[in-house]
Amino acid sequence: MDYVYDLVGQMGSRRLSIDLKTPNGKRAFRLYQYLQQADHHAPEAEAAVLGCPVGGTVHRRTLRYLEGVLANNLSALQPGEMTSGKLADVRKYVWKLIAIARRRVIHLDASSSLGIHLLKEAFQMAEEAGLVLAAKIASETIAVFTAHLNFDEKAYLFYRERANYYRQVNLLLQQGILDFQEIHYRHTTGEEAATLVERATAALDRLKNVPVAAQHFTLDLLTFQVKILRATIQRKPEDIIASANGALAFLTEMGNAFPERRLTYHLYLGHAYLLSNNYERGIELTDQLLEEIAPGSHNYGKILEIRVLLSFRTGHYDEATAALEALDHWVNTYGDAQIFGQNLALFGAYLHLLRELAVVVPPLNEEGGILRKIKANLSHLLLFNDPNCVNHYHLINLMEQLARRRYRVALKHWQAMLPSNQVTNPRYKYFHALLSTVFEQGFHRVAVERHGAKYLIKLQAKALGEGFLASNVEEIIPFESLWALLLQQLRNKRTNLR
Repeated sequence: MDYVYDLVGQMGSRRLSIDLKTPNGKRAFRLYQYLQQADHHAPEAEAAVLGCPVGGTVHRRTLRYLEGVLANNLSALQPGEMTSGKLADVRKYVWKLIAIARRRVIHLDASSSLGIHLLKEAFQMAEEAGLVLAAKIASETIAVFTAHLNFDEKAYLFYRERANYYRQVNLLLQQGILDFQEIHYRHTTGEEAATLVERATAALDRLKNVPVAAQHFTLDLLTFQVKILRATIQRKPEDIIASANGALAFLTEMGNAFPERRLTYHLYLGHAYLLSNNYERGIELTDQLLEEIAPGSHNYGKILEIRVLLSFRTGHYDEATAALEALDHWVNTYGDAQIFGQNLALFGAYLHLLRELAVVVPPLNEEGGILRKIKANLSHLLLFNDPNCVNHYHLINLMEQLARRRYRVALKHWQAMLPSNQVTNPRYKYFHALLSTVFEQGFHRVAVERHGAKYLIKLQAKALGEGFLASNVEEIIPFESLWALLLQQLRNKRTNLR
C-alpha cells in the first residue's frame, strides 16, 4: 500500500473531498487523517484507528477505497481551473482530462458518456498543440469505447483512423528523440566528432524518409534540432544560426501560438552567437527574449547566464558586472540556487580575478549588490563536488599569486590543477602546457612568451567549446585572453625557486 502513502503525501494541504455519509467514507477519512499526521506508517496503528483486525477485510477495503478517493482528488479539475495558453499548462490540462475520462469509461456505466466527452476535448486540444502521445492515447480510447457504448460508426471510424495515424507518428517521433538523446549524450562524454556526425546524418536520413501518411510538424521540428546538434558537434555556428532561423520561419508559417517552441530556437541562436563571439547580436537577442518571457520562467535565468558568459567570452568585462548583478538578483527572487549557484560562484570568482588584476575598475560603492559576495565566491568553488570548479579555483589563485609575485604559492596551485592527461579537451591540454612554461622559464616574460608560442598557436587552432557542455574543463574567459592577462603579470626578470 505504499502507493496510498505516496498519494497522501501528494495531497499536501489540499482539502480532501470525500463522502462522509457512508461507512466506507467515514473510515477512509479517519485513516487519511492518521496517515497525514503519522511520521511512520504501521499496519497495526492503521487497524487500531479503524477498530478492526490487521490485514482484515475492513482494513484492506478501506485502503482500497481511500486510494480511489485520493486518485479522484488529485486528478479532478479544480474549481475555475483553466489553461493559461502556455504549452506546459495545455499539456498538464490535457493529461488531467485523459486521466479523469479513462477512469470513468472503464466502468462502462452511466458516467462513461461524460468520459467520452472529456476524451474528445482532450484529443482536440492535443491535436492542436502537437501533443502526439496524448492524441494517440485519447483517440485509441475513444475508438475502443465508442465500439461498446452507443455505437456511432462514423465517429468510430474517424477516431480509429486518427489512432492509427498517431501510432505511426509517435513511433517515429520516439525513435527520433532516442537518436537525438544518444548523440547528445555521446557528445557530452567526448566521443569522436566524426562518428557523431555520421550518427546525426543517419538520424536525419530516417527523418527525411518518413512516409507521407505519417508526416507531422513535430517531426519537422525534431529535424531542425538534429541539424543544430550536428552543427554544434562540427562547431559551425553559422549552420546553427541557419537551422534555428529556419525553424523560427517554419513556426511562423504554420501559425504556432506557443512561445515556448520559439524560445527553444532563440536559445540555440544565443549559443551560436556565444560560439562565434558575436557580442552585439547576442545582447540584442537576449534583450528581446527577456522582454518576451516571464521573469519566473527557468529559461529567463538561462538567458541571463548566456548574457554573463557572452560578456566574459568577448572581453566586455565591465558589462559582465551588471549582467552578473542581474543574474544574482533573479536567482534570489525567482530562481533555484541549487541549479544556478555553481555558475554564479564561477562568474563571481572570475570577476574577482579581473578586479584583482585591475582589468575591471570597481565601483565607488563596493559594499552594495553582488560585490559583497565576490570575495566569498572564490572559496565557494571548493564546496561544489565538481573537479571543474576546483580546477577553476586553482587557476584563478595561480594568476592572483603571480600578480603578487608569490611564485611558490602559484606553483602549488599549478601542481594542484588537473593534469592534461586527465582531460579530453585539447584546448585545456595546450593551455596547461602554456602554464608549464611559466615555471620552467623562471617567470621571465620574454622567455615564457617565446617558449610558449608553439602551444599558443595550437591552442588558437582549436575552436572554443559550446558553453558548459563540451568537456571536463570549461572556459569562462577564453584561455587565450587569460594567457594575455597572465603575461602582463610577469617581468623581464628570471626567478629561481630552488
